[in-house]
Amino acid sequence: MIDEKYLLSAIAKGDTSAFKILYDHYYPIVHRFASQLVPSKSMAQDVVQDVMIVVWEKGRELHRVENIESYIKSIAKRKVIDLIRRDIRFKKYEQHRSCAEVELSEALIATIYLKETNEHLNNGIALLPKQQQLVYRMCHQQYLKYEEVAAKLGISKGTVHKHMKLALKFLRDYLRKYVILSMIMDVIWNL
Repeated sequence: MIDEKYLLSAIAKGDTSAFKILYDHYYPIVHRFASQLVPSKSMAQDVVQDVMIVVWEKGRELHRVENIESYIKSIAKRKVIDLIRRDIRFKKYEQHRSCAEVELSEALIATIYLKETNEHLNNGIALLPKQQQLVYRMCHQQYLKYEEVAAKLGISKGTVHKHMKLALKFLRDYLRKYVILSMIMDVIWNL
């Protein structure tokens, strides 16, 4: 048995040897108590260390403590709660960060594919016969209606429609080859 009142009084005066006696006596008690509340030994050790630091820092107030074991266990409970809250916040942060990284990488991949697709589309447009190219650009890039394109080029609306139909078929086939090639390259890169 240890004389708790004497130890608490000595610790209140800054006596490190008294604190060591208290520490050695209560370490296994607090560790067992914390081990029942936290999932790992290392977390229990962290709780004990935090509790003992609080006890040392509260030194001058310890002379008012009636039951040191209850006092230490109440500190341990608060430290366990703090540790669990911190662990939950960290896990939420990690989960959020992981989701954000996935979203960022997906957005980056989508941006890269969009840029590549636009490049391939522009290459395909450049391969169209001049009249089809002109009609396509006016309809899809300048957002003109078939009637407006027909009036500007001095051709019939039916001719505009025919040029657009041929241009779109060519571009679909051209981009389909690109998509198939892209999928093949993805498979090869992931081997």
